[in-house]
Amino acid sequence: MARVLVLDEQNAGVGLRALLGARGHSVEISEKLNVLESLAQHAPPDLLFVEPYLARRDAQALERIRAIMSSTMQRGHVVVCTDIFTRNELSETYGLQEGAHYHEYFIKPVDPADMLEQIQFKTD
Repeated sequence: MARVLVLDEQNAGVGLRALLGARGHSVEISEKLNVLESLAQHAPPDLLFVEPYLARRDAQALERIRAIMSSTMQRGHVVVCTDIFTRNELSETYGLQEGAHYHEYFIKPVDPADMLEQIQFKTD
């Protein structure tokens, strides 16, 4: 099963933990990228869920986590979940480009079945 790190507020990440945890995945949540970076150094994640508003606080830490994922695994995958930003705003405001910085994009509230279908091949 997959190791999943989530950058989001604790109360927002609980639903994701329940959804993925029920399928046997290990999910850890933090509002701080430096905490997730430390977790990634210890055991690189298969998936990283990112709330861009929180990620903007430390873009370098996000890049270091992505580097850890890509240097140790071929399937490391970054997913953006947001209720605030469009894809254009992610690009214009944060410089986050689909493909280069993230692989999947969901707008909250996310349909659980749709999310599971989109990320299934990355966790199996």
